[in-house]
Amino acid sequence: MRHQFEPLSAKIIEAAIEVHRELGPGFLESIYESAVMAALRHRGIVYRFFTLISSINFAAAASAKRGLLMWQSSSTSSTDP
Repeated sequence: MRHQFEPLSAKIIEAAIEVHRELGPGFLESIYESAVMAALRHRGIVYRFFTLISSINFAAAASAKRGLLMWQSSSTSSTDP
C-alpha cells in the first residue's frame, strides 16, 4: 500500500539529489538552502522556510523547533499561502 505522501516525498528527494549532484561538497549551508528552495519551486512544491513546528521527543515532551515545512498545493508560490 502506497502512502499518501509518497509522490511528494519522491519529488523532494529528487530535488535534494539534484542539488547534491550539481553543487557537491564545500559550500555554506545557506547556498544549499537556496539551491534546494529553487529546486523545490522548479518542481511546483510550495513550502515555508524555517517555520516553527512542534515536535515530540521520546519522552513525549513537546518542543518548538525550526525546520523546513513543506506541503503540496496547486499554487506555485513559495511564500506563505
